[in-house]
Amino acid sequence: MATIKPQKKRKAPPASSSSSLSKSQSKSQSSPQSSSSSSSSKQKPKLALPLNPTPFPTPTAYLSQNPTSRLLHTLASSSLHPLQNPHLTTPSSPISSYSKISKIGSGAYGHVYQCSSKSSPSHLYALKRPKDSSKTSSSKHGTPITLLREIESLTTLSKNLHPNIIQYYGHLGGGCILFEFVKIDLSQILRSSPLNRLSPLWSHFGKEVTRGLLSGLAHVHSLGWVHRDIKPSNILVGNSGVKIADFGLARETGGGGVRGEGVGERGEFEGSGKVISLWYRCPEVLFNWNEPVLKYDCGVDVWSVGCIMGEFYLGRVMFEGRSEDSQINIMLGSWGRVRGDWARDAFKIFREGRFDYVEGELREGEADNVGGKWFDEGWKLSRACFPGLGEREEELLKGMLRYDRRKRLTSREAVLKYEGIWGHSRSLPSFNMDGVII
Repeated sequence: MATIKPQKKRKAPPASSSSSLSKSQSKSQSSPQSSSSSSSSKQKPKLALPLNPTPFPTPTAYLSQNPTSRLLHTLASSSLHPLQNPHLTTPSSPISSYSKISKIGSGAYGHVYQCSSKSSPSHLYALKRPKDSSKTSSSKHGTPITLLREIESLTTLSKNLHPNIIQYYGHLGGGCILFEFVKIDLSQILRSSPLNRLSPLWSHFGKEVTRGLLSGLAHVHSLGWVHRDIKPSNILVGNSGVKIADFGLARETGGGGVRGEGVGERGEFEGSGKVISLWYRCPEVLFNWNEPVLKYDCGVDVWSVGCIMGEFYLGRVMFEGRSEDSQINIMLGSWGRVRGDWARDAFKIFREGRFDYVEGELREGEADNVGGKWFDEGWKLSRACFPGLGEREEELLKGMLRYDRRKRLTSREAVLKYEGIWGHSRSLPSFNMDGVII
C-alpha cells in the first residue's frame, strides 16, 4: 500500500494560529498555520472595542446555545468590569496607564509587549495587542474569535487559580489583554538541549515540566475546557514555575468534571480539525485532518504532553513532519503502525488503503501500537533512543502516546498514577535568555 516518504531536512514546525507571551516569540519558528490568521495593522490600539459598551441583553438560554454570542457577551461585560480576584494585583486602569518597555513577540493574533504600570514601574506585565482583524473571516464585530475564546476561558480559569496556568489580569479595551510576564518559553530551552542535556538538572527539569503540564491540564479539563494547542512555545518557564499560556484555541467541552461529572476528560465532543500544531497533533485529529468537523476529547492535550516529554529524552522533536501526510508516515514508521480493525473503523485514510496498518485484533496485554514494544526491528524509535528514561517514565510516556484515545491516560490519571516519579523538589534550574541552564 502506498505511503509518502517524509523529507529528511525539516526547517520549521507548522504551527497553529495562536501566539505565546514569552520573549522568544519574535524568534520562534514560522510555518504554515493551522487556522486563519488576521491581517496586520500599524495603528495605535484604540481604547475601546467596537462593541456596545453595555452588556448585551441576550437571554441566558440563548447564550448557552450560541457560543459566539456568549463570547461577545463575556467580552462586553469584562471590558466594563475587569477581572477582580483577591489573589491577584488586578490592573483596573485603561491601557494608557501602562508603559511599553519592549516588543517580546508576534504571532497571527498580534503582538506581545513587556510593559509596566506607570504607577508602579517595578511591576512587569505582558500586554497582548491584536492586529486589525475586521477584514478576516475569523472575527466578530472586528474582534478575533481567538481573543474572545481566550478571555472567556481565562476568566473562568482565573476564578480558580492554579500555579501552572498563566495569570490573566484583565481586558483593557481595544482588544488588549494583560498577563503576568514570564521571561522565557520552553521552545528556547529545547533548542539549546545539546548543551542542556549535559546538565545533571536536565532530567529533573523534564519531569517537572511534564508534571506541571499534566497538573495544569487536569485543572483546565476539570473546569470543562480543553486547550488544543499545547506546544513548547506556549509553555512559559520562570521563577514562578511552569505556566501553560495562549488559550486562543481553547474551547468548552460541554461541562466540567472527570468521568461521569459533566462531559469530563473522557467525554466526546465535536470540534474543528484545524487545531494543534502539526508536530504535537494527536492521531484522532491528524488521521482525519481533511474533515471539517471531528469528534475528540481532552486526550488531544495529553498526546501533546507526551510528545514534549519524549522530546526531552530524545533530544529532538519526536514526529517532525512537513505536511499531514509526511507527519502520519513518520509517526507510523517510528512509533508503530495502527491495528487494522480499529483503524479501518475510525479513519477513512486506512479504509482507502492510503497508509499501512497491522491486521488482526490485539491479544491480551499487547500494546495498541507496535512502538509500545521497544525492540521491534525496523522501527526508528527504540528504548536506546531515550537515555535516562526509567521504567516508570517509560510507562507514562507510552500511556500518553496511545493511538487509541479511549486507552490513553487522562491528565488526572497521569498525575495521580505516576506521582512517585516526580520527586519532592519543585524548584527549576535557572536559564539565560538563550535558554541554556546556568
